[in-house]
Amino acid sequence: MAKLTEANIAREANSSSFERGYSYYQDGYVLEITQRGEQLTAEVEGSGYRPYQVQVTVQSGKIVSANCSCPYDWGGYCKHIVATLLHYIHEPSTIERQTPLTTLLADLTAEQLKQLIIQVAAENLDFVRAIERERQWTKVLPT
Repeated sequence: MAKLTEANIAREANSSSFERGYSYYQDGYVLEITQRGEQLTAEVEGSGYRPYQVQVTVQSGKIVSANCSCPYDWGGYCKHIVATLLHYIHEPSTIERQTPLTTLLADLTAEQLKQLIIQVAAENLDFVRAIERERQWTKVLPT
């Protein structure tokens, strides 16, 4: 299995984002980082009122996808993604490990899954909107 390195991260970010992300990592701006299977999620301090939300998927040492809630749009990874990935490779023991969602849901019946979705949706409007979006996509996709 290939190992994720600083060089891999630097190739995916412009030099300014990499440098700023390195500073964010060193200054402790990565507030919370969790790994659930191949998915990393992190909260990273930034210039906004709330921390930015980062999601990265790493498979076999390669970055498959990386997203951040910040408004960065100048090519490559933003500083928050860079900080998250640097934290991931340099401080793996500080990452909270969680059971993958597929494993958590594997032994539930269809009725239990339905009830779980209804309960979570009642507590989280964004979850309801995400379900609505996905249902719209499944209506337009060929079967």
